Amino acid sequence: MTRIRLTLLILALGGSILSGQSYSGYVYAIGCGGISGRATMTPLNGTPGPATVDIYDGTVYLTSTTGNTYGTHDFLLQTLPTALMDNQVHTITVRYSTTNISLSIGANTQQFTGTLQCPIASQGYQYYHTENLQTNTTNWSENSVPSSDFVPLQGLAIAGSGSLISNLAIQSPIVANYEVNSTLTLQASGGDYVQYLRASSNALSNGASGQGTYLAVELQNPQFNGAACSAYLAVYASGNPTPLTYTPVTCYNGMQIRTVVFGTTANIMLNGKIYTLNNIAACGGGACAPGVGGRAMPTGNYISQVELGGWDNVPPANVNPNTITTTVYFSSTPQQYGNVMAQWQGAIDNPGTGNGVGVAYYQISRTTYLGSDPNTPSFTSYDASFYDGTVQQSNTYNYTVTPYDFHGNAALGPPTSFLSSTGHGTMDGRRIGQQPIGSYWGGPASRSTC
Repeated sequence: MTRIRLTLLILALGGSILSGQSYSGYVYAIGCGGISGRATMTPLNGTPGPATVDIYDGTVYLTSTTGNTYGTHDFLLQTLPTALMDNQVHTITVRYSTTNISLSIGANTQQFTGTLQCPIASQGYQYYHTENLQTNTTNWSENSVPSSDFVPLQGLAIAGSGSLISNLAIQSPIVANYEVNSTLTLQASGGDYVQYLRASSNALSNGASGQGTYLAVELQNPQFNGAACSAYLAVYASGNPTPLTYTPVTCYNGMQIRTVVFGTTANIMLNGKIYTLNNIAACGGGACAPGVGGRAMPTGNYISQVELGGWDNVPPANVNPNTITTTVYFSSTPQQYGNVMAQWQGAIDNPGTGNGVGVAYYQISRTTYLGSDPNTPSFTSYDASFYDGTVQQSNTYNYTVTPYDFHGNAALGPPTSFLSSTGHGTMDGRRIGQQPIGSYWGGPASRSTC
């Protein structure tokens, strides 16, 4: 009897095994502001590490980029090749380097290409000030920062804290509305890393003993366990020792924290997720500056860069209704409750210029157009798709989709709407149980870059 050895090649959604190495990850966003995602490579019986990915326009190789060393192995190609900045539609594929394995566009999907159309010379959202905090002290009011060791807030004693509050004029349509983007170098556990918004020049966040007025957004006490890093996101308002929010988050070396304040709202973007806080206090006594700071940061950890940007008050375009596709299917017996999946071409922020902050999420609402279902749920989607698993048989539902950008602007005019019918034990004419796919998943500026 002849024995035949079978070599099993496993290809799974979101992960692949090839030549003794396993790959996992997916693309967060494909937009004029950049191409971002997560890419991990694990050698056979080895430790997971960042994977290099190759970017293709159709079959043409453009460039490569590599994920961060720690944590989630996120990658970000923030400056797009000039070949893509021509106002033409390009089909983008992201592959693990030296392989034919493509990353899916969005988690848990079978879509592997996205389209991109960027205006000529579009550079995306522009910050009015960028600094690596290494030499120039004239731009900041320093509080408890040793003047002899200004380099990125390093050298703070274990119990020490310090802040740098900007002295620069806020370049924004409304001076109380702006964004702070800070990049963190994290090489060891410990420390607190702070962004200040609407702050007085003497602002210093330190729990109940803080000084001045401020809104403080803090990544607290990152802890490394091998390659993984966990921390807490906390937000404080001056004069209140109880945090406005306190939630566990993942962290990694080189991570960015973006916070924008507008009106009485603050949006915080961390690891591609947006945390929204309402009832934010106005500027106190005209004190309204942005800044950064830290507490008890260990040697080698610091805020390596800070970017200050004005408020983008230009709304995104509405979703093109001609690009919406839906699938309806039932998965239970009796088939009373069903599922609706929909996707569409990503809306464009700041249409005509492409210089917006990017569409951050879509708000979807549902009403019953025909039938007797009294429920009117709403959904939030961070990419150009959504899933509703609560529809009932024999109803027709009306869905409305409204894009919002990261700076809080909603698309103007009536929201895009579409109907989806569950019928009576029937489907919507497409292959039952198949998720719709197309060339437009993750289209231009479909998400804010993270």
